[in-house]
Amino acid sequence: MTKDEMIICPKCGCDGCYQTPINETKFNYFCWGCGFQTNDLMKESEFDFTAYEETLPELYKDVKYRDSENRV
Repeated sequence: MTKDEMIICPKCGCDGCYQTPINETKFNYFCWGCGFQTNDLMKESEFDFTAYEETLPELYKDVKYRDSENRV
């Protein structure tokens, strides 16, 4: 399995984005610089955000961000 590592954040560009494996091909991402948090399962074309967002506070919806890989 792939190891945890620090990568460049897809949102702010800092080198403080912590990438942890979910499995061999999917990862969680958390940036210590800007707070961006997502994973490879949360891609706009592959996840039902309409149903998911019904349970979220408005603040979460307001700060939603899509990176270049369509991870939200």
